[in-house]
Parts: sequence; C-alpha cells; structure tokens
Amino acid sequence: MKVSELAVNRPVTTVVIFLAILVLGIYSVSRLAIDLIPDISFPVITIYSEYPGVSPEEVEENLTKIIENAAAASSNVKKITSTSSEGMAMVNVEYEWGTDMGEAAADLREKLDRVRDFLPDEASSPVIFKFDPSMIPVSVLIVKGKRDLKSLRYIAEHDIKNTLEQIDGVANVQIYGGRKRQIHIDLDRTLLASYNLSVDQVIGVIRSENINVAGGEVDEGSSTYNLRTIGRFKSVEEIKNIVVTVKRGVQIYLKDIADVYDGFVESKVDAKVGRSDAVVLVVQKQSGTNTVQIAKVVDRRVQALQRSLPEDIEIEKFYSPADFIKESINNVWQIALIGGVLAVFVLLLFLRNLPTTLVISVSIPLSIVTTFIFMYLFDLTLNMMSLGGLALGIGMLVDNSIVVLENIFRYREIGAKPREAAKLGSHEMSNAIVASTLTTIAVFLPLVFFIKGLARELFKDLAFTVTFSLLSSLLVALTIVPMLTSKIKKVRIRKRITSLMDVERELETRGPVMRFIDKQYREFLGWALRHRGLFVFLVFLILAGSIAMVKIIGV
Repeated sequence: MKVSELAVNRPVTTVVIFLAILVLGIYSVSRLAIDLIPDISFPVITIYSEYPGVSPEEVEENLTKIIENAAAASSNVKKITSTSSEGMAMVNVEYEWGTDMGEAAADLREKLDRVRDFLPDEASSPVIFKFDPSMIPVSVLIVKGKRDLKSLRYIAEHDIKNTLEQIDGVANVQIYGGRKRQIHIDLDRTLLASYNLSVDQVIGVIRSENINVAGGEVDEGSSTYNLRTIGRFKSVEEIKNIVVTVKRGVQIYLKDIADVYDGFVESKVDAKVGRSDAVVLVVQKQSGTNTVQIAKVVDRRVQALQRSLPEDIEIEKFYSPADFIKESINNVWQIALIGGVLAVFVLLLFLRNLPTTLVISVSIPLSIVTTFIFMYLFDLTLNMMSLGGLALGIGMLVDNSIVVLENIFRYREIGAKPREAAKLGSHEMSNAIVASTLTTIAVFLPLVFFIKGLARELFKDLAFTVTFSLLSSLLVALTIVPMLTSKIKKVRIRKRITSLMDVERELETRGPVMRFIDKQYREFLGWALRHRGLFVFLVFLILAGSIAMVKIIGV
C-alpha cells in the first residue's frame, strides 16, 4: 500500500502521527541552542609560554624552536607560525579543515610533554589555547561601589565570581581591573653579598617554608587521625621572620636583608569605564549551550546577588550579545512569518478557493515543525544561517503540495470521488515531486560534503535546514494533503474541454487579474513563436551579458 493511500484510508492514524510530530517539534525547538552564527571550530591552536627577562633572540633559540619542532610532529598540521618577543613565545599551529580539534589538542599536549625536559627551567609550561566562537562572552559586568579597588576586587572574586561560575552552562568568569594583593620582597644586593647569599638561595628558603606537609596517619583505638604540618604564611610578619641563614651562630632573618611589605600585583591590563577605574567581570559560556538562555540566567543571578551585597556595591551590565542575538533572530522570524503570509495570499489569489488554500497552508507550519526535529537530532542551532535557510525554504515548502493538490482536483473536476481522486492524484504525482525535491536538495548538499573550509562551516546549517524542510514538505504533500483533500466534498465539475471555444469560456470564468495575465502571456508567447531566431538570440545575449557582469560584481 502506498503512503498516500495509507494516509487517505486511515485519516485518524495520520492525524495522531502528525500531532505527535507537532509535540516533538515544539519540544525540539525549545531545546535548540540559540546563537548568532553557527558553532565554528577554527582549526588553529595557539601555544603560549613565558620566558621572563630573556631577549627575543634567546627566546627563539631556546624555547620557540623546541615548541615548533614538537608541534610539527603532530598529524594533519597545515602550517606553523611563531612570534618570539621579549620574555614570551607564541606558536600558532594551523590544521586542515575537518580535523577533530579535541584530538588534535590532546595529541599536541602529548608532544609538548615529551620535550618539557628540554625547555629552560625559567620558562613557564606551554599553555594551549583553542579558538572557539563560544569564547565570546555572554555577559560583561561592571562592579562599582564607594570603596577602594582592592575591596571591589575582593568582592568580585569571592562573592560574585564564585556564584556565577555555579550556573549550569557557564564555563568561567574572568576578572579585570581592581587591585590584587601581593607581598613584595625587595632584596638588598649589598647585604646579600656581605652574607655570601644568592637570590636563588633566598627564593629556595622562602619556597620551602611556605608549604603544608602531610604527616601521615595516627591510629588511636578505633579512630584514625590525619597529620598535617601547617607551614603556609598567614601574615607579613611571618615572612619577615624567616631564617635565611646562620652566620657564626647568629640567625639572619629575611627582614635583615630585604624590605618586606604588603602591596599589589603589577597590572598589565587597566580596566576603565569612561575615565574611571573599574572591576570588570567577563562571563563565558560552555561550547554548544544556549547563549540567550545562559544570559537570562546570569541576569537573574546578578539580581539575586545585588540584594545580598552591601548597599554601596552595584553590579551593572555593560554588554551582552544575547540582546543583539534576540533582535536578529526575531527579525528573521518576522521575515519568515511575513513570507509565509504572503505565500498563502498568493495561493488564495491564484487558486481562488479558501478550502484548498487552507489545505496547502497547513503544509508550511507542519514542514517547519518537522524540520525542528531534524535540527535537534543533527545538533544544529537556531542562528542566522539556519533560520535564513528556513526562510529561504518557505516559498518552496508549498510547491509539492500545490502539484499534488492540483492533480487531485483535476480528477475531482472530471467527476472522480473524493477518496479515489486523492489516491490517484497523489500517486500519479509522487515520482515527479520526489524527483523535483531531490534535484533541489542536490544543489545544497555539496555545501556540506564537497566544500571544505570556512564556507562549509558557515553554510552547513543553511544547507541542512533547506534539505530537512524540503524532505518534510515532501512527507506532508504525500500524506496530509491527500488526506485533507479527501474530506472536501464540494467541487465544481468542469466540462470537458474539446475545442478552443471551451478554453475561451474557461478563461472567461476567471477574474480580471487572471484574464489580464493570460492575455499578456498569450501575446508574448505568440511573438516568441513568430520570431524564434530573434528570441533565441536575445536569450543568449542576456546570458552573455550576465556572465560578463560577474567581473563587475564586488567580492
């Protein structure tokens, strides 16, 4: 039994199935992540390492080249570039498009671990960065208050940051600005020389004193106690009273050879709002999560925090891409909605029959809802490209339904019964609309399977969305349309057309707009048939002109 016959013979089953599809579609669209652009994973990894106080030439020779050689041993590497500057090495590793960047990062990390012993002791461990569009912050917050920057920074770190990072979907919160506490130790080189001490010796003593050491376990009866030696510094005085060395039985303290005082970390980045210093928090989301939803939760959590903080502390939202994303997505939705309404209006204008127009109009929302299910299953997001593909496909969604409906009513107009006309008309057109749909899909699928690089990543969502919407419209055209048209009882029986006079009488029954269109088309077609050679020449002339204008179009 054919699909159309099954739908017509079992209308209740067909309605129940599509109601289930409708529920699944609504659930799917509620679970789809919303973002401005598709989730693009650029095949670039940056390796960063610090080598303090060393010239660029030494950084390149002793650090950069070692990292480059390790990175070159990774698979799928396309190009490696590096920058060596004073006290810093940065290596960019570019991979082939399509490379799994998670595996590439793990492979690169393994290669770097193998050469770690060859790196200078003073150089920091190489840090790997992967570029991800999700690194764009979902919210930028400013902390203001009638107190110094040290206090604002402390509140931002211990109260606000910890609370925001507990939100499901938030990756991390970075803090810029403010004053971060740091203990400064300014050594006196003259005194060091007099006691025959080096800077490295002093650093070693401080480092060995500032640790907590596990002391094992002690069993007492049925209880077991963990022992721990507490050695980490709790005050500046403890640091000052560290015994650095002993000379002739006299203990030399750190305060005897250095100036120890409480200060702040030297800031390399100044955070300002207008001309005033400020503490800025940058909230970043996890990859693949809903930007708009995360931003809403962050806003609600900030409002709750505001009530628990001191009265003089104010958290102000400085920037959030969610506002722009919502506005952009709403604009696309409005365009899609207007396009759907115009499509229905055009159908009503040409069909001049309300029941048949409503039948075809049903195919638009059903096809869109079914498309959302496929988008959810294929892990796509609602973004400018996918919604653009949906808006692009709205005009094509009704094509299959119109073809099937017209053929069904052709049978109805010559006297066929509703159910038989629905079966015969849909079955007769099934091969044609399947071929037509697959032909259109074949235009978009190369964007996914045969094109590599940034173009594929950008247009993949559009191609998939158009493909899913067309396949959904094909399903609707072969099931819902025949089933609904079989329920339409009243159809005007058309007389069989056997002569040109019958054609003229048929045209007279149409409205003035359709008669005008028919007249203009007949005159144009008659002119083209009388001047075949000239018409073909004009067509080729237009084609050549179009090709020539490609060079003029900007890229």
